[in-house]
Amino acid sequence: MEVALEAFGPGRLLFGSDWPVCLLAASWDRWAAAIAELIAALSPDEADALLTTTATSTYRLDGPAELDFAQNEEDQA
Repeated sequence: MEVALEAFGPGRLLFGSDWPVCLLAASWDRWAAAIAELIAALSPDEADALLTTTATSTYRLDGPAELDFAQNEEDQA
């Protein structure tokens, strides 16, 4: 992830998954926690680009989806 971000920047990367296949390896909550950890060092604008606006622009969608990658303490238990 770090190499891809350095090479391309968040404006040329976008989040995607192989859902529901990814659920064979871990729960969606675990995948979301992993993504949250990977993007924790990004600025809010960079995280927004990687999670929503790059895909919205690339695929000419009406607007970004509501994604919640925040992990609260209850989910970590």
